[in-house]
Amino acid sequence: MQNDVESFPHINIRRLWCVGKRVVETLPQNFRIGLRRRQARWRVRAVENRRTTIVDVARAARVSVSTASRALNDRDRVDERTRLLVRGVAAELDYRPNVRAQRLRTGRSQSIALVTALPEQVVNEVSELGFMLELSMPIAKECLNRGYTLTIVPPVSDVAQLDALDVDGAVVMDASGEDPITSRLRSRGVKVVTLGRAAHADGYLDRGSAGADVMLAHLAAQGARHVGVMLSVEDYSVTSTVLEFIESGAAPVRCTVLRAHASEGESAGHRAALDTLRADPTLDAIYAPLDAFAAGAIRAADELGIAVPDRVMVATNYDGRRATASEPPITALDLDFPALGREIAGLVFAALDTDGVHTAPSPSPRVIPRASTARLSAPRSDEPDGR
Repeated sequence: MQNDVESFPHINIRRLWCVGKRVVETLPQNFRIGLRRRQARWRVRAVENRRTTIVDVARAARVSVSTASRALNDRDRVDERTRLLVRGVAAELDYRPNVRAQRLRTGRSQSIALVTALPEQVVNEVSELGFMLELSMPIAKECLNRGYTLTIVPPVSDVAQLDALDVDGAVVMDASGEDPITSRLRSRGVKVVTLGRAAHADGYLDRGSAGADVMLAHLAAQGARHVGVMLSVEDYSVTSTVLEFIESGAAPVRCTVLRAHASEGESAGHRAALDTLRADPTLDAIYAPLDAFAAGAIRAADELGIAVPDRVMVATNYDGRRATASEPPITALDLDFPALGREIAGLVFAALDTDGVHTAPSPSPRVIPRASTARLSAPRSDEPDGR
């Protein structure tokens, strides 16, 4: 036996390996990548019953973890053949990045918050967060396209509650001039974009006149001569914007500003309308940008026996449940939520990527006419007021 073994010629293993390597390197690139992928499949049988990690991908592709990471994320300079190999192996292993690990590495939560400055009495109750939900869908789509998630935050009673949010950016709806929500979020390094102008925000959507020009023009066309514009006592964005438009003298009809507390919701609109309709018989329309106030005005007119729209017309901004469920249904605005959401999302990501204050115009709204302003003819000045 010893003689048989010694009769074999001497084999240089290192030389044989080098020859084999050169042979493999002469094969077509696609064949070699396919061969290494098959080898990778043999090496990963041990991880089939658990989630594949980037370490598994690197081991199967016979590259370092850092090289695998760069190849998968298109970072730095990686040889094209290595990039194709790593991505092919990742596909074979059904590798999906660990979102938590990515967040730890980048220091970002990859999440955006949608917050409202308006109280629960306005945005919840009958409305059931309708405005927020309609606005959230286009924003959520833009977030998903960029690898972000959207968190919808209900009205908060204490701004300290916002400290629990782990977000990179936030959209604040109807922020007030010196908005505590915006200030609280920015103090934690969160980029904030507001719907309407607000102090210290990283960006805002310019609402123009917040639809007041369009709606007041509609009321004037329907025969209104004296419009009560019901605004919140609180300095929300929609309030300050509409008030600025009226005080500029650009309104196409005589306007009187009425005030009500947004924190009291529909009840506040009801009381303000009762007092005004009793005191001023010349008022023939009420425009309340907040739908809770408009619904309260409808109740007040009904309680006083004042016909809507023949004696008093009522209109609002948001075309939500309050507008459609009211009797009669309330004329409102189509705010073009898809375009509105896309513009806001664009501002948020611009704020995340670059410094400075970013702005964009809001889409132009259009009137959705309903029975609350459907006068057949304007009342004559010599007609009794019917009260």
